[in-house]
Amino acid sequence: MPQFSLRRLEKDLAAAPREQQRVFLAHLPQILDLAPSDVVLLKASEPSFEFWNNSDDAIYDSL
Repeated sequence: MPQFSLRRLEKDLAAAPREQQRVFLAHLPQILDLAPSDVVLLKASEPSFEFWNNSDDAIYDSL
């Protein structure tokens, strides 16, 4: 069995087409075995962080 490599996974995901990245992201909760109730709570909390989407702190978006 090949050894898991986080760096390899990151590299492959970064090189994948955007649509494949979106599909991976959509499947990530199942891959991580997150409970559906946890996913709902995460989605419900997203608007609370919308204030960070502004031009004043855009320099930090790539960190």
